[in-house]
Amino acid sequence: AQRPAWAVHCNAIARVEELMSKTFHDDYSQPHLYYLPPLHLFYAATPTSEITIQKVHNWIRIRVWCYDQIRKRDEVLMTPYQWRVALEGRYYAVPWEHLKAELKVRPDEINRLPPPGPDFKRRRIDKNLKVKRHNPETTQHKRVASRLEINVRFGLYGGFAPHDPSEHVKWGELSINARDLSSTLYSNVIKEVVWELSVANFRLELLGLDRELLPVVYQDPDTTLAARREAVICYIWRNGWARPAWETDRECDPISSSVWTHRVQPVKQLSLVISLWPGGKRFVNWDAKAAESESAFERFEYDVFHFYARIFHAHYGRKPILPLTQPPAT
Repeated sequence: AQRPAWAVHCNAIARVEELMSKTFHDDYSQPHLYYLPPLHLFYAATPTSEITIQKVHNWIRIRVWCYDQIRKRDEVLMTPYQWRVALEGRYYAVPWEHLKAELKVRPDEINRLPPPGPDFKRRRIDKNLKVKRHNPETTQHKRVASRLEINVRFGLYGGFAPHDPSEHVKWGELSINARDLSSTLYSNVIKEVVWELSVANFRLELLGLDRELLPVVYQDPDTTLAARREAVICYIWRNGWARPAWETDRECDPISSSVWTHRVQPVKQLSLVISLWPGGKRFVNWDAKAAESESAFERFEYDVFHFYARIFHAHYGRKPILPLTQPPAT
């Protein structure tokens, strides 16, 4: 989906995004996995469309639990399709008896889910299907199996009932339901949700890529090495963890500030982090001249994020999520 006008980047990151869209070709031979919902799932022609409202409302409902899973290192990286299913919130016991796909949950777990709601559309599953890799019907079976796994994870172990648009959920100091989200009074909430996800995804992807590029640090028996390295990375955003602390600290994420001087210190710290990556030696010595003017800093900022995006794409075969500019209300 095309990024809407309200989801903006600072100039340097916007230029990196434009470059990626023109020259980075994603590899779809392997599934693309995300710690949190990718941003494009919330992009629509109208931000107040019914499906967007449902996704945003249910994400706010499951959001804290998802962050807690990540903090406990119990996170399960999911594909965009799996996140789309999770955001629908239809955590029902979908019929599965004739599935011709590997099922990673037990029948007793499925049976503990509530029965399908009245709006559930039963799709026929061909019990005589001959499984072939590129058969569309095979894909359907895999998607049903994936849906069951998501429903068990969120409905059974997350403890979430199927989505109810009348339920009030907490977003900062607000307590809102789906109807509230569709009103102009709360129109900025969707922008804030997408901004937070851009920041959190960026942080988690940066940490994950660093672990894979520097195994000698993270696999060392002396775990203090990994802890110190993660502390260096977390200093980019100061509040020490992946979840933006905007609810308690309005200065929690200067790297997404619209004011360029606020971004100088975190981008400098990011440059120090990536200086240890293959090909990153040129970032070892921070050039203080980069902070002398907005134009000089924008060139440096572009160089840093372009290098990060190129390394990420080469490693994972997809474009990274870069932080959007923080909306004024947060």
